[in-house]
Amino acid sequence: MSKELEKELKTGLTESEYHHLYTFLQCDKRPLISQENYYFDTFDNQLLNHKLGLRIRLDDTHGEFTLKVPVAEHEKMEITDIFSLDLGRAYLQSNTFPNGHVVQELRHYNISSTNLIQIGTLKNERYEIETLDGLWVLDKSYFQNGITYELEFEYETNTKPFYDFLEKHGILFKALPSKLARAVNRQA
Repeated sequence: MSKELEKELKTGLTESEYHHLYTFLQCDKRPLISQENYYFDTFDNQLLNHKLGLRIRLDDTHGEFTLKVPVAEHEKMEITDIFSLDLGRAYLQSNTFPNGHVVQELRHYNISSTNLIQIGTLKNERYEIETLDGLWVLDKSYFQNGITYELEFEYETNTKPFYDFLEKHGILFKALPSKLARAVNRQA
């Protein structure tokens, strides 16, 4: 189990901006991280009503069950249980969930894991670039209703490098709904 504070800024990108950054960041020399995200809520939107996000993510090596809890603007507490890829696929097939820290946290909101239903999915191609300023993430996400491109910046304290980077590359900031909102075609 991990529990960490995620501080993140992101901007939507056009396809040409994505390709420019792909080249500039030398993503062809970096490992591609392939991810599948499966999002959950209850039939009566209990997680949405609490502004919570819940997903199972499968990548090339393992699975994660993550609950995102808003803390402040651009900040979320992420509570994550990690498991094998095979176990993750089994959870998805059976619509059961690991009885770990995420399920315990859901109980604080009076949400039972037995009431969870899958509400959306996406496939993601990700490149991560670690710098002294923070973690840069270039994403190309495939949703049921299309493809989106985005640049994320995970930081500790200073947001200035993000805005400086956008300015340097002539990229206008474009607000973007969360991946969960895009996966369920919800404008949030």
